[in-house]
Formats: sequence, C-alpha cells, structure tokens
Amino acid sequence: MLALRTAWPRTTTEAEVLYLDTLDRCLDDAELSQEEQVWLDSTARALQVSERHRVDLHRRYYERLVRQILADGVVTREERALHDKVAAALAIDGDERLGGETETDEKKVVKLTPGMAVCFGNYS
Repeated sequence: MLALRTAWPRTTTEAEVLYLDTLDRCLDDAELSQEEQVWLDSTARALQVSERHRVDLHRRYYERLVRQILADGVVTREERALHDKVAAALAIDGDERLGGETETDEKKVVKLTPGMAVCFGNYS
C-alpha cells in the first residue's frame, strides 16, 4: 500500500474509493503492468469512472504520495525512486517540492536517557 488507503479525502465517493484502492494495489510495486492496466480499465468501466475523472484520481493519488514522502522533511533515495516510478507509471510530471535527496550517509544517533519518551510509528 503506497498512499494510505484509509486517508482518502472525505469527499471521495464510494466509486472513487474503489478505484483508488484498485490503483493502490496495482502500484504496490510502483509500476503498472499491462495486466494491471487492463484491470484498472475494467474497474473504471464497471464503476462508470470517465477517463477525465481517472486522470484526476491519478493526480489525487500522486499528491497523497508526495505529501507522505514530504511528511518527515527527509527525502530518501528509496522515496525518490518510488516517487519517480509512480510518477512515470501515472504519466505525471515529477514534483519540484521533492527537490533532491536530503538523506545523508551519516546516521543520526540519539542517546536515550532514562525518563525520555520515545514514540514509534508505522510508516511502511
């Protein structure tokens, strides 16, 4: 799951949610195979999602992915590669907000001391 499926905007209709979920599954490897493209085409027809609306949904999906990548203020090589592959798969120009990679080879080391609060999150 690339773009947090549970975070589709509240204004999203049921047909849009189903299409976006299908898109998300197809892009699980950040690529769209020919079979996956056929699946998306069939899903759009079944849900009566027009081509113009599909382009808008792809843009919304992409924007959600970019927001997730930028959320922590660090763009890793892996995130940049994911972004580039998804943008190419969706035929969307890359986002200049990503800039270059901000990851460094240096590891951030934080020394924990008793009494410090640590918060873990699942961002996979």
